[in-house]
Amino acid sequence: MNFFSCKNLSKSFNQEKILEDINISFPSFGIVSIIGHSGCGKSTLLNCLLGLEACEGTIYFKGKKIKSFDEFRNKYTGVIFQNFHLFEYLTVKENITLFGKSKNYKKIISLLNLEDKINKKVKLLSGGEKQRVAIARTLMKNPKIIFCDEIVGSLDENNSLKIMKYIKEISKDILVINISHNIKLVNKFSDHVISLETKKVDFISPFEEKIKVKENKKILPKLKLFKNSLELLRKSIFKITLSIISLSISFSLVGIILCVEKSVESYITSYKQSALDYSFLELTITLETKIENTSFSLIKNTRPTKEELSHINHLLSDLNLGYNYSNLINSYTSLKSLDEELQIRFLPCLDKNITSYNQVIVNSKAKELIKNNKINYIQKRNIDYINLSNKVISDYIDLSIDFEVVGVNEELEFFQEPIVYYHYYYLEDYLHLINLENLSLEKKEKVSLAHRIIFYSFEGDYFNTGTLYFISNDINKVEETYEKINNFNSSYYNFKCISRSIENYKSIEDLFNKIIDAIEIFLIISLVISCLLMGLTINSLIIDEEKELGVLKSLGVLKKQTEKIVFYQIGIIIFISLLTSFFAKYFTYYVIDKKIDFINLLTIENILFENMITILLSLIFSFIFSQISKYFVNKIKLSDVLREG
Repeated sequence: MNFFSCKNLSKSFNQEKILEDINISFPSFGIVSIIGHSGCGKSTLLNCLLGLEACEGTIYFKGKKIKSFDEFRNKYTGVIFQNFHLFEYLTVKENITLFGKSKNYKKIISLLNLEDKINKKVKLLSGGEKQRVAIARTLMKNPKIIFCDEIVGSLDENNSLKIMKYIKEISKDILVINISHNIKLVNKFSDHVISLETKKVDFISPFEEKIKVKENKKILPKLKLFKNSLELLRKSIFKITLSIISLSISFSLVGIILCVEKSVESYITSYKQSALDYSFLELTITLETKIENTSFSLIKNTRPTKEELSHINHLLSDLNLGYNYSNLINSYTSLKSLDEELQIRFLPCLDKNITSYNQVIVNSKAKELIKNNKINYIQKRNIDYINLSNKVISDYIDLSIDFEVVGVNEELEFFQEPIVYYHYYYLEDYLHLINLENLSLEKKEKVSLAHRIIFYSFEGDYFNTGTLYFISNDINKVEETYEKINNFNSSYYNFKCISRSIENYKSIEDLFNKIIDAIEIFLIISLVISCLLMGLTINSLIIDEEKELGVLKSLGVLKKQTEKIVFYQIGIIIFISLLTSFFAKYFTYYVIDKKIDFINLLTIENILFENMITILLSLIFSFIFSQISKYFVNKIKLSDVLREG
């Protein structure tokens, strides 16, 4: 069984054959030198044998076709380059122990006389010393085949002899494939010589071998991979900084927008019931009469009758029926506070803090107008009723109520107007106590002011307000009924449901959603730009680092691990971006909380929510960028990179 061989190996550049049907069978030890004039394809052959360049033909190891050159280089080969290709930002020891220390560490260091250089930076060494470090790095891997590419081409004669003596020593147990143009050294140290003066070569090892080769998979320790990642990042610090700034801005925007959105949504939701009239739905029937020969219509709202209500009874759930007394307690009625006239809107509520008809709660706008917590309400007027004979029955009422303010209601400020809330049922009870004597005589029953408004309203009556109330303390029922009635289609009646609190809530919600939509579009654009910039940065990073990545792959570092180096770099960039955005976000939250009273961003719920989303986004970015980095890493042409070095 042949130890290492190639069959019908051919290679062309620009349709010109460089190598043609090369057949070589290598022994398992000794130095096999490949010679030939400059440009005859020596380095190309070496690259093909290592799998650094694609070629025609088949390459075998231990009698089996090599399917994965990545695995082959990792387990069995070592490479010594003419240009050393050491990592100059590492020490001698760190270069040598790239794959970890072998059991022969001390012996190798002693053999190559590197004991006193072990902690020096490689960039401080001479050419001969660097070459010895390169040899030590290869030996530390314990390879079965060492590829030497013009390793003494740039050294003086004295150093060249020393290096070749080291190579000769180690070739007693290892196959060394040596590319060289130094015929003198080749003749002196080689066990076999192959000439590439012609494109076609046949060389068969003088003996077949049965050899067991122990697989020796080499994995770079994660700490070394991470350190390499950090060191390589320093080469592109400006580009990295730009990417970090871009990603930080994007992460900050995501966090801030999510936090503001959730905070404002929470604020609006918590204040959905802040307008105390939220329990009341006004119901009316809208009548539209077209004016002939014009584009105008007369709109009239009437109070639904029992017969008309029967069409929507199935929509009213368990809401209680009530009557609107707003034309008695005028929406904008003349009130006084310490003899100063007020224009304040009166609305019903069911607040438990009110315990009698003459107690009210005001909002902060009304509170600014009211002095001494007193409101003087006076209503003096005739209340007329027209019977079937068109006879007018008139009663005079003299209402004088001194309302006491017992609380201030905090509510949304966006639509705030001066409002006084009275308790609906207490005021209704009070109106039932006011008797209309003349109407009572006419009807031959006791008719109270409330009774008159409820049962004896008529067409054109001042007290026929056009609306009924449906009342419930359950905000969900109120909202559900509001939607059902307004979406109800009837061919006979045009029912309309009105709720000041729901409509104000919807208005601010719509406004907020439009603002958020605009911000989210900006955010998407920002994320796209950040992704593009990060993609360009990754490409640029790999271009800057392709020599190092190419050397690592040729030395036998697995493709997955070279990809991991770039992945670690991406992780570092994203982590620093996240950390930077963290401080930027919380500074912004602090400023917003100070400037805008109704927004509270610095809550545990908000912070946990936006941080979870931001971290999830960073993980998605990491995955996307890792896939991009794999693409760019796999595009590196190893032979070109090593040739340029």
